[in-house]
Amino acid sequence: MKLQRIIITLVGVCLLLVVSGAMAQQDDEPREVPLICDKFESGSEAERVSYYLGEGAAYFNAGELARANDSFSCIVEQIDARHALGYASRGDVYAAQRDYVEAIEDYGSAVVSDAGLVGALNNRGIAYAALRDFEAALADFNRALDAEPNYRLARVNRGIIQALLGQYEAAIADLEAAISQSRIDVALADLRRPDRRGDDPYPVYDALDAHAYAILGMVYSAYALDNYQGYLLLTDPLGDRRIQSAAGSLESRANFDLRLDDISWLLAAEFIPGG
Repeated sequence: MKLQRIIITLVGVCLLLVVSGAMAQQDDEPREVPLICDKFESGSEAERVSYYLGEGAAYFNAGELARANDSFSCIVEQIDARHALGYASRGDVYAAQRDYVEAIEDYGSAVVSDAGLVGALNNRGIAYAALRDFEAALADFNRALDAEPNYRLARVNRGIIQALLGQYEAAIADLEAAISQSRIDVALADLRRPDRRGDDPYPVYDALDAHAYAILGMVYSAYALDNYQGYLLLTDPLGDRRIQSAAGSLESRANFDLRLDDISWLLAAEFIPGG
């Protein structure tokens, strides 16, 4: 399990999937010629899989998505029809091409081949979210967390989906848990120390973990606006004008600043194709 996570974990960085806009440019048209997988034909299956995983990752990172698709297709169509990483990696290519239906199918094949591949569940949840199927996305994040309760990316992603569904308390609980698990709150407390000196060492942390703070602020704002609107619905036209003003101010900021329903940058994927 750990070895597999190392193989599929980000190659140095975490990929942010853009679920409502361009996530990566489509470099060329889908394959129209027969799939040729003649590299290392005399080698072992493991050697051939390793080669095409590396080749596909290189093509993906270079933005040559159709070629990356070919590389990963060589694995699952000609070498090992049950290779979980091959399917998961090709799913990432389809997601980058915004072909979310094909991405969902490949992530599903990856999970069937390896139920412990929680990264594929997380990424499939993102693909469902791209199609605005939030219930299916939530189900996948739940499955990922059932398999690995300390999986922070899925916890943050689940919090986002819960907020979109109006489940604000559950969303806040997930985001606060993710912050606590990452211990980025410790780094923030260090940076806020009144006695901190300018030459004190800067705390070490993963910048992506700070992402949860931004999302939590957006959820708190959405929750507050929901409460304000509930108050106004109950009391209008007799509501306190100060509260009406506060609600109007918050709604105006939600309209002109970052909105929770703009999820183009919110959901974080588990891995870059290949390994």
